[in-house]
Amino acid sequence: MKNAPHLLAAVAALLLLAACEDLFQPNKPAGPPDEAYDVVEAREHAGETGAWVQGYIVGIATGSKKYVFGAPYTKNTNLILGLTDTTTVRENCLAVQLPSGQLRDDLNLMDHPDLTGREIYIQGDLVDAYYGIPGLKSPRAYWMHAGSSPE
Repeated sequence: MKNAPHLLAAVAALLLLAACEDLFQPNKPAGPPDEAYDVVEAREHAGETGAWVQGYIVGIATGSKKYVFGAPYTKNTNLILGLTDTTTVRENCLAVQLPSGQLRDDLNLMDHPDLTGREIYIQGDLVDAYYGIPGLKSPRAYWMHAGSSPE
């Protein structure tokens, strides 16, 4: 019984680690969200915060109303999501901000051009305009099918 305090401390530490597991990978939920807007629906919900959007990574914006839909990619600060994996029509696209940090490191097409065409779910705040089209800013989390994320 004299080891009880040590055992209790060990159990408490394990419980704390289990509770904090999401803190170590806050940008990678275990699976896709149950409800997400597709790109076209997301364009109609500007002003909504914490929204999940499902789309396909199709390119980047290089300036207002200037988009690149194939490598080489010259910016790492944003993505363009399309309704399908081959979308190039801007009415079917959504611009996504990639602020510095883990999301940019994981998702930017300069470093990961192989992500082009991949389906993604991303959560953030929907805005009227970002790079000349509706967009998603302040992304908080994302999810891609296994094998879709950079190693």
